[in-house]
Amino acid sequence: MNRIRQIIILTGWILPILGFPQEEVFFNWKADTTKIRIGEWVKLTLTLKCPKNAIQQYEWPVINDTLTSKVEVVSKSNIEKKEENDLVTAIQTLTVSAYDSGYFAIPPLTLKNISDSTKNKLTDALLLEVHTVPTDTLLSKTKDIKPEFDYPFKWSWYKEYFYWGLGLLALIAGIILFWYYRIKKKKKTTTQPVSLEPPHVIALRELEKVKKEAVWKENRTKEYHSLISDILRAYLERRFKFNALESTTDEIMHVMKSKVVTAEQKENLENILKLSDLVKFAKWTPLPEENERSVELAIEFVRQTLQPEPVQNHAATT
Repeated sequence: MNRIRQIIILTGWILPILGFPQEEVFFNWKADTTKIRIGEWVKLTLTLKCPKNAIQQYEWPVINDTLTSKVEVVSKSNIEKKEENDLVTAIQTLTVSAYDSGYFAIPPLTLKNISDSTKNKLTDALLLEVHTVPTDTLLSKTKDIKPEFDYPFKWSWYKEYFYWGLGLLALIAGIILFWYYRIKKKKKTTTQPVSLEPPHVIALRELEKVKKEAVWKENRTKEYHSLISDILRAYLERRFKFNALESTTDEIMHVMKSKVVTAEQKENLENILKLSDLVKFAKWTPLPEENERSVELAIEFVRQTLQPEPVQNHAATT
């Protein structure tokens, strides 16, 4: 019994010596140099080594744009992790610099333990020594002003550039003339002849065609009312001289307030346009008699508001 007890005690002493895994955490940084000139860079390598089962207990420090008021962080790499057996190593590289001379202490960074602040790990503090750029006082000595350099001017120096300039101007002028005559020619060929028919003649002809075809009977109600609306808008634009094709129903009715039409004619026009809007945008399905009445009202509106054609005197003059 005593021998078993001695074996247990001896095992308790030997196991730690044999190096069984312990949760040792290493956290520190290393600088590639601590002496620089103003504006030069220093590489700080921040390293964490800890057991794999303990990595989740620690929070990596947040690194801002400056480590101190005099030491700025130029850049920082992503945190690189690698695992080997049960050990995790995390490395981040910081590039820092200083833009003033002197000795600047960089305080330690803290690796926080989420559950127990007594287990926080700190890096060593660093002392950065920054020197100015040495200058040679002999070279900075004030020197006398050099005498004025006089050299005769020759136009021949710019002869080559003169010809190049003339050639460039001629090229630009040629391009401008080419585009001018091309656009002018294009306008002549693309100009459409203006219709000499009065607006009411065109509108009545197209409305009669819509009435005859009656495409609403083929479940093309939206197309039917769109045609009526477009024909009326084109008529209004030419008859009353305003941009009716690009205007909403409310905008059209606002303009028509100042036109010489009766209240009944305005009401019929508004009913036609609003019914068309309902069919196109609200998917409204009118009754058959509403479809037929819409085109009849449109024809009636055009006939009532048409502009009389001027009487031409065809009598021969002697």
